[in-house]
Amino acid sequence: APRVRAFSAQALASVRPDEPETLAGVLKVALDENENVSLMGIQALGGMGGRARSVVDDLIKLAANDKLRGAVENALRSIDPDALSRLP
Repeated sequence: APRVRAFSAQALASVRPDEPETLAGVLKVALDENENVSLMGIQALGGMGGRARSVVDDLIKLAANDKLRGAVENALRSIDPDALSRLP
């Protein structure tokens, strides 16, 4: 269910942010086709800060969707502010 996927990303990122599997799991949620689920994943990535630096390129691609762009910008401010200049 979409809500379960969305909330699991938030929980995983807050409870186990340093586990390698966490980043992969949260990114999978951010890339979900359901925009509401994707928004929660993007927010969770932002909450991980610099630990999510390796997914900056994925976030930049998501910014092409107008509904996700604001969340991507906020996440990038936490992850890698310099990457904001790479947004289309």
